[in-house]
Amino acid sequence: MRHSLVLLCFATACFISRVSWSQGCEPTVPTRAVLGQLEVPDDAHLPAAQRRDLKLELLRKALSAAPADIALHEAYQKVFLGGMEVNRPNLIREYEQLPARNPGDPILLYLVANAQTGRKTKEAIANLERAIELAPDFGLPHLLLAQIYSARAYEDVASANRELERFVELCPASVRTLTTLKWGRDKELIAREARRLRKNIEARTDSEAVSAYPMLWSFEAALERSDHQSENQVRMRTDVERLFSPNFARNSAWLATIQEARIYDGVLEGVGRKAQQELAALYPNSDAALHEEYEKAVGDAKYPDTGTPEQITAYWRARWHSTLPLVRKWPATEWLAGTAATAVIADRSATLEEVAAVMAFYENAVQQDPGLPTSPPEPIWLAHELVDRGGPIDGIPDLVHLGLAAIERVQGANAVNDVSGRTDARLAAMWYILGYVPLAEAYVRLGRLSDADDALLQAEAKLQIIRPAENASSADKSRFVDMAAPYWFVRGLCAEKEGRKVDALIDYRNALALYPPRRPRPDRRAEVMASAQRVWKDLGGTVQGWTDWAAESSLAGFYSGSGGSEAWSKFAASSPDLILTDALGNRWNPLDLARKTTFITMWASWCGPCRAELPYVEKLYQRFRNRSDVAILAFNVTTIPRR
Repeated sequence: MRHSLVLLCFATACFISRVSWSQGCEPTVPTRAVLGQLEVPDDAHLPAAQRRDLKLELLRKALSAAPADIALHEAYQKVFLGGMEVNRPNLIREYEQLPARNPGDPILLYLVANAQTGRKTKEAIANLERAIELAPDFGLPHLLLAQIYSARAYEDVASANRELERFVELCPASVRTLTTLKWGRDKELIAREARRLRKNIEARTDSEAVSAYPMLWSFEAALERSDHQSENQVRMRTDVERLFSPNFARNSAWLATIQEARIYDGVLEGVGRKAQQELAALYPNSDAALHEEYEKAVGDAKYPDTGTPEQITAYWRARWHSTLPLVRKWPATEWLAGTAATAVIADRSATLEEVAAVMAFYENAVQQDPGLPTSPPEPIWLAHELVDRGGPIDGIPDLVHLGLAAIERVQGANAVNDVSGRTDARLAAMWYILGYVPLAEAYVRLGRLSDADDALLQAEAKLQIIRPAENASSADKSRFVDMAAPYWFVRGLCAEKEGRKVDALIDYRNALALYPPRRPRPDRRAEVMASAQRVWKDLGGTVQGWTDWAAESSLAGFYSGSGGSEAWSKFAASSPDLILTDALGNRWNPLDLARKTTFITMWASWCGPCRAELPYVEKLYQRFRNRSDVAILAFNVTTIPRR
């Protein structure tokens, strides 16, 4: 707060004096030098908050010498936000105080609008229009209006294009443009902007111009079909070769631009790694240097897609063993610690003590560097993996709470952006459920039943948000049952632990009824079934009673194998004339199959995983081909008989 007040004082004192409007189009030479310093790679050993504070301090010092410099204020706002909408309210408060003393200053109105956009966008539009009214030749308000009018929430294509054209008229040498233009339909406008950008970018070597290359490439690519990109590829290779010339500073903007080029076909192979190596040599404490160490440590080991369980375990063990020394050396890097955490959890040979040690490094890294947003937040995903693995359980609550904090940063009330629409109530609810369910299970297994009940109440409230309507899509219904089934299972665990066995049985049965057909990814339905049968037996239930109950409930189709004969019998009764003919001419009907142990798989010629499975089905068939009590059938979805 003290720094903000200092900024407020010197900004208010100096904005009274006018500046030429051309300054609003292009940074001055001294300002470009400051902006270049911001692109010097951070020390990756430092916590993220400290890296941000160092940049803010640099900008405050520069602003003390040039308090009316628009580019410095824009950079200050960008660093202050750090890509997180939760920081915007404080930024708005800081800048909204400035025009109170100078209500007629167009620069102040623009800077306030720049801070407001995304949270108080209607007020931002009014401030921009007022700035243009006071200073018709001020270009930047037009560009910001174009960005607002190109967003879905304020979409007005004609106004966006008109504001962009006015900006270009006022600031023809700028390397800024409307970022969403590449998705537009006005090819002539895209072509004009591409020509203008190329002309301006090729005349400069500063970091702002370097950062504009990816936008230029996207515009040029948008003008041609994907199979007519040869000329663009030649230009891009020339651009990348130019970027490697000594005229360009090796910094974060330079590396990001060259690595962005890798997504396009035709760029010289290995340019991203070459740029990373150059930057790593210059800045041995940078993230580039860390990536170099990591790539050398893990080598060229590939995940064994078709390997044995032992080979897969060995892969994951080698991965976390090679990564852990780097985590110790670079403890404030979330992505690195996350890589080690993922590997140690996947390594089924790792002891609980080994897993706990790596997870402690991960939690420490997240506290210092929240990392990039993921869906769901990585700590929540790792908590799920730990539960499925069987522990260690005692670290799961802290892990989930890190994930819940990440949800609040990305999807909470303070993360609302009324331009980009970054918050999604249903998505946030799903993330919360994914967090509260493993949290509740961890509490149950730790004996903290009151905390488990609280977590389940939270999960239940979020489930109501995503509960699909009758006319909902199959995708929405599928997502719901995917989350509701584990919730009821954990609720059953909690009830059983509290001695409420009848309640537990009902909860387990609810979970079983919700599980969808089996999928390639394993789930815990077998564990749920075992829990339900255990409680049934404890309550005095018999095998016959369980069978009777299953036969007349949704459990009739739950089993894969045993219990299926009842379903086939019902199918036979409902379709007595149905005959299935296989490729060898054999004829089958449901009643025949009801008398056998029947294995069925569905496949299609266009389904890669299905085709990969067929050799194993063939081996199964060869093993049981002489058994009259076993049937193995593979249905092609294009040849299933229709009634």
